Amino acid sequence: IVVIFNRPVVPLAALDEQRALPQPLTLTPPVAGSGEWLNTSIYIFRPSEPLQAGQRYEARVAAGLRDTTGAVMDADCGWSFTVAQPIVKAIAPAPGTTGVDLRQPISITFSQPMNRASAEAAFSIEPAVRGTFRWGAETVEMTDAGQMPVSPSRGEVMAFVPDEDYQRGVTYRVTVRASATARAGSGALREQASGVFTTIPLPAVLDTEPRDGAVNYPASQDVFLGAGVNIRFSAPISVDTILPNLRFEP
Repeated sequence: IVVIFNRPVVPLAALDEQRALPQPLTLTPPVAGSGEWLNTSIYIFRPSEPLQAGQRYEARVAAGLRDTTGAVMDADCGWSFTVAQPIVKAIAPAPGTTGVDLRQPISITFSQPMNRASAEAAFSIEPAVRGTFRWGAETVEMTDAGQMPVSPSRGEVMAFVPDEDYQRGVTYRVTVRASATARAGSGALREQASGVFTTIPLPAVLDTEPRDGAVNYPASQDVFLGAGVNIRFSAPISVDTILPNLRFEP
């Protein structure tokens, strides 16, 4: 949290001299952390714990602060801000994906650390599939247009690992309801997130080369005498089962 003054407030000081400098910022509700002067007129407060998701904070610099010439700030300066609620940044497999493997895990990437029990309870997949949850961290580097130093914000990834195969050729809907809450504070997801994917279908022949009904090479350039036969399937096929099931007549 950065406060920029319109003139020098403190003298240039080494890091070990920072404790003697004024700490002008007050937050309500209180926030644990530490502050330092980046230079003579820019003060930065760094929370030691994440701010509470969805929480509105009141910030104040009290009147009476003196600059390096002795001039006094004659009125309080106050403002407020609200911390972002968590969102679902990504669902994988991506919405609309087809040909998904029958044991493909599903990953949900959140924008900030979550209350894991609430996130798992907010997850659903239809048709229903039995599975277990695993969690991992994701580090996201935040940017700042004012060239101020900022700390990285740590997101989190929840994975649903199926304990059984999905059904073949079925479209599944994954939903994370807005009841999932952040780890810090009681802020819930800004909005529900969902996506659909379709699994590998039952095997079928999609097309052949030569194509069905091809005749009269070379006039039609359909069939080249001595050329091979190509068969394209809708799903990976066991090679050992192809020739026993392939027949030519005559």
